[in-house]
Amino acid sequence: MLHKIDKTYWVVLLIIGVVIGFLSGLAGPDLVHHTYFKHDDTFMVITPFAANILMFIAAGFFILFCIGMIFEKKVWNYVGILFLLLSIAMGYISLAGNYTLVSLDEITIVKSLQKEEYGWNEIAEATYLDEYQYDGRELHLIFNDGNEKTIEIDSPTIVKLIEQRLAQNGIDIN
Repeated sequence: MLHKIDKTYWVVLLIIGVVIGFLSGLAGPDLVHHTYFKHDDTFMVITPFAANILMFIAAGFFILFCIGMIFEKKVWNYVGILFLLLSIAMGYISLAGNYTLVSLDEITIVKSLQKEEYGWNEIAEATYLDEYQYDGRELHLIFNDGNEKTIEIDSPTIVKLIEQRLAQNGIDIN
């Protein structure tokens, strides 16, 4: 009797994992990036859509972990533990691996767990990729070291703030 109750915990955890995994895949990376990485002088946090996809994959691995723990054979339990490790790794990469912070002092780009910081004076060229739209713009930045970054700006207020920062550093927007 106690053995069947033990497996019930895994089924309950599986159901909770499905619900929370779906919700965290939708909003998890955005929420974490805005909560942990946005500071006083940071006025824009960009989370790529790939971070949400990786969070869905991490949730899927967690669900496979729960399924592996339900089975009686130890082999499936070990496979389940492997899926748990993959879930933790994918969740970490999703939450800490890809984001962009735009602050008053610098632009921080984290891609594939590698962090690059650029001051506003390190921008060589700035170009709008689209015509003026009320709901936002796409700004393509080329830095002095040759790296490039396209930033989607969704607020006219932030567009004006970025234009001011670029103008203060003598950078014309094409």
